[in-house]
Amino acid sequence: MPTEVVGALALRKALRDYAPDLATELRKEVAAALKPVVAKARGYAPSDSSIMSGWQRRSFSEAKFPMYDVNVVRKGIGYKTSPSRANSRGFSALASIENKSALGAIIETAGRKNPQGQPWVGKLYLNQKRYSHSNNPRAGAQFIKNLGPIYGENIWHWR
Repeated sequence: MPTEVVGALALRKALRDYAPDLATELRKEVAAALKPVVAKARGYAPSDSSIMSGWQRRSFSEAKFPMYDVNVVRKGIGYKTSPSRANSRGFSALASIENKSALGAIIETAGRKNPQGQPWVGKLYLNQKRYSHSNNPRAGAQFIKNLGPIYGENIWHWR
């Protein structure tokens, strides 16, 4: 659950201007608190792609979908201690855990909008991204099912 802290950005600016050593120490403390969370998040990356058809290793010329590599997913999970830009409602994150890899983003967001997968229309409406154009009408649902749960115990989840 997000927490609203008023004046935190101003405090960080003041620390940077008037006590740079204290600002550096604060950034190190925040990083120390985020490192165990990142390590735990890396542990949730699925290590076996054999249940995911199309994610196995193959030659580059055959690849239409990204090849799954657990090391790429794990290396993509990291943290940031710098504040983010304010969103449309004026809120920003002072520190965040992020996933920079495309594979990790697919795993992380699959099924968030449609837990049963995208609606299937086959080869119709090829210019619309909201529909599945796969040869398999159940591809989206199977993909999400094969991913398994994207959460562990004591972690908030959306499914």
